[in-house]
Amino acid sequence: MEPKVPIIGIVGGIGSGKSALSRAFEALGCVRIDADAIGHMVLDDPEVRVALVERFGPEIVAADGRISRPVLGRRAFADQQSTDDLNRIVGSRLWSEFSRRVREVATNPPPAAPAVVLDAALLYENNLEQICTVVVFVYAPDDLRRVRVEARRGWDWAEVERREARQISSSRKQQMADFTVNNDQDLDHLSSEAARILKLTRAAFIFPR
Repeated sequence: MEPKVPIIGIVGGIGSGKSALSRAFEALGCVRIDADAIGHMVLDDPEVRVALVERFGPEIVAADGRISRPVLGRRAFADQQSTDDLNRIVGSRLWSEFSRRVREVATNPPPAAPAVVLDAALLYENNLEQICTVVVFVYAPDDLRRVRVEARRGWDWAEVERREARQISSSRKQQMADFTVNNDQDLDHLSSEAARILKLTRAAFIFPR
């Protein structure tokens, strides 16, 4: 793949503000590719739905006939084997489609797009840092993350710890990243950080002739 614009990956702990930062980049004209949105699409695939019900039980199907992500999440992150089975059923399709979209946009970006931004919590777990020009780690203190996930997702902290235990640690991700953004302030701060990182990334990127 020969990207014509930089590819910026965003990682961080649950509730750190990855999506908020990716939207700040999007406001600057970047093309945002959201792994979570692709995951919703994959869960609607009939073959995936059947496989998930066979593995995790009919209780994961909501009243509208779609997979209940909260129920599936509780079962899939209960232990390592369940997480591995979820990744086997859903992950291969999700990350294949995600990678396809990244390649498509990065090699043929809209004329004014300054970069492609990857909103993908499991970027390192799926080796997608290899296609990134830079990776940005979003940091927020645990007490602030706790408030955010309780308000937005209704999770207790035990649920966050259970899910993050199946991922590369946040400290390791921060060490591997090229930039760290502290997301304990307002949206104006995120916007200025996005602009700063975008400017530095584009200055270092070798544009194809």
